[in-house]
Amino acid sequence: MTATPMPDKTKKCVVCNSEIPANAEICPICRCEPDGQQCDNCKKWMPLRAKFCNECKAYQSWRQYFNVGAIVLSLFGAFLGVSRTLHLAATYLSERDSHTKFKVTSADDRHVYLRVWNTGRKPSALVGYRLKFNGNPPLKDATLQLSDDDAAKAKNIVVSGRPAKIELTTSGTESLEILPNAGNEQNTKAKISTLLGSQTVLLEIDVEESDDPTAGFWHWIEPRKFHTRSEAFPIDRIKSFVVWNMR
Repeated sequence: MTATPMPDKTKKCVVCNSEIPANAEICPICRCEPDGQQCDNCKKWMPLRAKFCNECKAYQSWRQYFNVGAIVLSLFGAFLGVSRTLHLAATYLSERDSHTKFKVTSADDRHVYLRVWNTGRKPSALVGYRLKFNGNPPLKDATLQLSDDDAAKAKNIVVSGRPAKIELTTSGTESLEILPNAGNEQNTKAKISTLLGSQTVLLEIDVEESDDPTAGFWHWIEPRKFHTRSEAFPIDRIKSFVVWNMR
């Protein structure tokens, strides 16, 4: 006949690992509850109803998610910080070089007036100007130049953050010539003058920007000495200039 095993008379306290009576509800050594639970995180034994594991420093039950949430918020904050740094770096690099724009504002008999500005950090230089009619009205495209006064003041150099008004005029003795194939209704200055209105003309300006390759290795990879900026606008904006300079 098999003997029935006797129940243990002692047990180990999960807190201090001491041998204590099996029916003890409080450990006489460490004064804690001797029966325990496993940590949700590291599975080490710990006192019943303990809220925090001394071994892995993790909160128990639903409280553990607050710790995870804090970590997530911390990582998200770090991500935002890195993103902002990258954005600022990208903005600095994109605005480091010059970037020139212009707008034709008006004209008188001898000048076309422009507003020019540079949104980059480095200065740029205006090096060429062309007025294009595209056959309507039937005038030859014309090369323009800075007025003598603006040339003397070097207004073709456009500095960052300093918008400038410049004056363009015809080059030397050049005039706006009527194309030889112009129709009878537009073959004289007087006839063309009466028809000028909503036609669109184009002003092109060659601009030496600071990122244009001019020498060295990159010159052979991308042999560009300037950017060409342009604006299309109604001919009526410069009608007095066109009529005065036609021949």
